[in-house]
Amino acid sequence: PSTETLGDCCRAYLDLKSNVLSPSTLRAYRSYLRNTPVSLLNARITALTPVAIQTYINAQSGLKSAKTVRNEWAFLSAVIRQYTGQVFRVTLPQKKKPEFYVPEDEDVKRILQYIRGTEYEVAIYLAALGLRRSEILALTPADLSPDDMLTIHKAAVQDSEQRWIIKPPKTTGSTRVIPVPHYVAERIREQGYIY
Repeated sequence: PSTETLGDCCRAYLDLKSNVLSPSTLRAYRSYLRNTPVSLLNARITALTPVAIQTYINAQSGLKSAKTVRNEWAFLSAVIRQYTGQVFRVTLPQKKKPEFYVPEDEDVKRILQYIRGTEYEVAIYLAALGLRRSEILALTPADLSPDDMLTIHKAAVQDSEQRWIIKPPKTTGSTRVIPVPHYVAERIREQGYIY
């Protein structure tokens, strides 16, 4: 495909993988494609060089987070490998260790008092139990057993048109059953929904 551009190949790759990649992954890849410089997208894919790619990564590293640059490169490198078989060795920005605020007991008590009886109460309790946002959004009361066990087996993600899609989790390890405090289970039953 010596006349195909990187942009052509990116779009073909998205079409090729449209039914096997997660809707949220496809949405992210389309976003990367929209934000990649036109000069790089218009380059013939067979004419790309490690220096051109490293220049692009270096420029992006000054504008975006290390995680975003790494994710964009993962997409572009998959496209290049798919259509040319080439693997470029590049230097990516160093990952930054996130700093998390750990609330004091008093903060937690105030938050729990503040959310009591609100539409956010169940969601915040479930997040505190370790559920991901996408898992909480996909849950229904049918996922709660009579003995207060919650089955996590799906996720809600947005596709490219911002529509919510319910899908299976990315890994089989994400499917699990967790105990829910009786108070939270009762709130779910009373309100008839999770969130």
